[in-house]
Amino acid sequence: MSSPSCSTLPTLHWGVIGTGLAASWFATDLNLPRANAQARHVIQAIGSSSIEKGETFAKTHLPGVDVTIYNTYEQVYADTKVDIIYIATPATFHKKNCLDAIAAGKHVLCEKPFTITAQESRDVIAAAKAKGVFLMEGMKIFEDKVIGDVNRVLCDLSMYMGQLDQIRSRTAPSENPAIPPGIMLEAGVYPVTWGLLALEKQPGCGEERPQILAASKLCNGVDISTSMIMHYPASGQQAVLSMSMETKLASNFCRIEGTKGHIDVEGLVTSHPESFTIFHKSERPESGIPFAFNKAGQKFKFDQEGWGFHYEADAVALDIAAGRQENAIMPCSETIRVMEIVDEVRRQVGVRFPQDDQ
Repeated sequence: MSSPSCSTLPTLHWGVIGTGLAASWFATDLNLPRANAQARHVIQAIGSSSIEKGETFAKTHLPGVDVTIYNTYEQVYADTKVDIIYIATPATFHKKNCLDAIAAGKHVLCEKPFTITAQESRDVIAAAKAKGVFLMEGMKIFEDKVIGDVNRVLCDLSMYMGQLDQIRSRTAPSENPAIPPGIMLEAGVYPVTWGLLALEKQPGCGEERPQILAASKLCNGVDISTSMIMHYPASGQQAVLSMSMETKLASNFCRIEGTKGHIDVEGLVTSHPESFTIFHKSERPESGIPFAFNKAGQKFKFDQEGWGFHYEADAVALDIAAGRQENAIMPCSETIRVMEIVDEVRRQVGVRFPQDDQ
C-alpha cells in the first residue's frame, strides 16, 4: 500500500517554545524524511530567550529549514502562520505558557510534566475547552499483552542530573525555575504511565483507582529519589516504581510480569524503548526443581526512526484535521489522573510548592 502524497496529508505549522533537550529531539524528529508519515509538519517559529540561542538551535537541529526566530514567546503565539505550540520549557512555566498560547487561539502540545499540580492541569484544560482548541500532553504509547494477565510491573527511571549540586547548595526550584521541581515531577510520570498502561485494560476508563504508597529521599525540601507502589486492592495487581537523580537506570528499565511469563523492556530512557524481550514460562518444571523456569527470551526491536516524537505529532495533526479537541488514547482526563497520583505522592513524602496554596 503506497503512502499518501504530501498534498493529501494534513499539515501543521508548529511554533516551538524552549530550546532544551526535549525541544531538540522534537525538532529533529519532525524534520526527518519518513515514508510512512501520517501528516506533514513545518516548524514555522522558534521562541527562545535570545535570537542568538534560537539561531544556534535552528542551525543545529533544523539545518536548511527556513524558520523564524523570536526572542519572546508572545511573538510565537502572535505569529499568524503558526497553528500549534509545542511547549518544552521548564515545568514551572507550563501553566502560563499553555494559557497564553490558548488565549492566542493556538492548539497546544505540552511536554511532561504537564503542569506542577493537578489543579493547574484542570485550569489549562478548562481554558482549552472554552477556547475550542486542541490540547494534549506529549506521550508516546507502547503496549503488548502476550504474557497472559499482568499482575506486577517494575519500572525505574533514574538519571544523573547536573542540577543536583544546586539543590544540595540550597538553591530552591522556586528561586531558579531551571532547576527541576523534584524527581517525581521531572521523571515520575513515565514510570506511572508504564504502570497504568500495563495493569489496566483501558487506562482511565472506569478502572479501579489504585492505592498509593510512597517514600522519598529529600534534600532541602526537594525529592531527589522516590519509590512508590500503586496497588489495586480488588485484583492485587501492583506497580513498583522508582526514580532518582543520583544514579543511572539499567538498560532494561521495565519488567512486566504476567501469568504466562514476563517482558523486559530495554532502552536509553523510559520514553524511548528500543526493544523488548519476551520470556514464556516453561510448561513443566525441570526435574528436581519445584517451580517452572522461564524459557530463553525472544528479543524484538522497535522499528522506529529518531526519538519517536513524530508519532505524537502525527496523532495531533490527524485529530485537529478531524475537528477533535483531544486525543482518544491520551485524553485530558488521563493527564489529570496522572497528576493526581503525582500530587498524592508529593503529599505523602512532604513536598510542597507555592502552587499548592493557589
